[in-house]
Amino acid sequence: MNYPHYSGDPASETEWFDALIRLARFLRGPGGCPWDREQSSGDFAGFIRNEGAELSDALASGDNKHASEEFGDTIFTILATAAAAEVEGRFTLEDALREAHAKMIRR
Repeated sequence: MNYPHYSGDPASETEWFDALIRLARFLRGPGGCPWDREQSSGDFAGFIRNEGAELSDALASGDNKHASEEFGDTIFTILATAAAAEVEGRFTLEDALREAHAKMIRR
């Protein structure tokens, strides 16, 4: 796979987040990964449970490096879910982020 968007490591959390969502979207595209293209948003949502359990186990173990890795896997799986949902016309990542922000402010 030739990923044209990679030009070195991002410099901030915001840039890393942007790089991850661009990668998730790329993987669903014609030059991306056939496996990713076959997955629905529902499929990816199911994988979030597994990644969340791995994150929970890693945190409980006290292995911070492993916890960081599993946290990243969980975030990426959530973004892959959003990328699939966008293609399916369900919702956009921006919609979901806006709604999450508003909900947390209301609470």
